[in-house]
Amino acid sequence: MSRLVLFTIAMLAIGACTPPLKPASGIVSITGDSKTLKVAGEYQPVDIAGVEKMNVEQGMLMLLGQGTSASVDLPATADQPKPGQQWMLVTESEGPGDRDLTFTHEQLLDDFTIKLPLNGANLRYGTLSGKDGNDVVVFAWGREQRSYWGYVTVARTAAPAQQ
Repeated sequence: MSRLVLFTIAMLAIGACTPPLKPASGIVSITGDSKTLKVAGEYQPVDIAGVEKMNVEQGMLMLLGQGTSASVDLPATADQPKPGQQWMLVTESEGPGDRDLTFTHEQLLDDFTIKLPLNGANLRYGTLSGKDGNDVVVFAWGREQRSYWGYVTVARTAAPAQQ
């Protein structure tokens, strides 16, 4: 009986110490949760050792890591960085193997939530104007060799909230 108890405790301890699984290589589609917005996009692994900074240069998203860098094409719907009227990360919570990120528009107070894989890294993000008039939020996160980048397009489905 005591061997069974010890085995069970050992298996629970191993499971608790196992890092979350890395998503399958390739592109992963994501959708956001919102009452007034349609939010959809994708993320994928990027070959960079961590993400410390990101910026847009000559139509490319530049990711700077710990002694490494990478550039990726901006989403086809994205244009240039959008000054003012930004989306701000206001809430971040962790679930089993993922984290929920809630963004709120700084002027309209609309919000949306997306789920991304958990890996203990800070999220870098920015708002771009969309070629179709919608917003595009680009983001990247990672540490060591587990880094990702992605985006969501944010489209209004209802009239803006009254201020």
